[in-house]
Amino acid sequence: MKLGHWIGLILVALVSFAADKNPATAPKSPTTTTPKTPTNAPRPGFSVQPRVALVLSAEGWKVVEKDEEFWQFSYKFTARNPSTNLVTGIARVLFKDADGYAVKQAFQMLSVEPMQSRSFTGIVPIETAEAATVQSMKIYNQ
Repeated sequence: MKLGHWIGLILVALVSFAADKNPATAPKSPTTTTPKTPTNAPRPGFSVQPRVALVLSAEGWKVVEKDEEFWQFSYKFTARNPSTNLVTGIARVLFKDADGYAVKQAFQMLSVEPMQSRSFTGIVPIETAEAATVQSMKIYNQ
């Protein structure tokens, strides 16, 4: 057992012992039950907004550097926000081989102003053996 586990067990035992010795801090059994408000219930003054997905479109990719160990793939895509609110999210960039199997993936943080489009770029290193099989790139909302 690791030291952190032992320390946690000792702390739990000390708190339990202290509660047993001091009746004021010992847990009391409730005599009446109070109905609880569900945590997912709407609160007064707040409205729940549906999640708006960004519209993603790939613009392309290319190899910008090669060496014995890695190829550096540069990618570019556009994210369009069709809503009237700021939308943030994560895009998954997936490089695929000729059969459609994933070779490498990367993630890109997104933030697009209301009713705007924005271009995003990045670079992904892929090992040389796998890099030679890359045939396409696909962008997904996470």
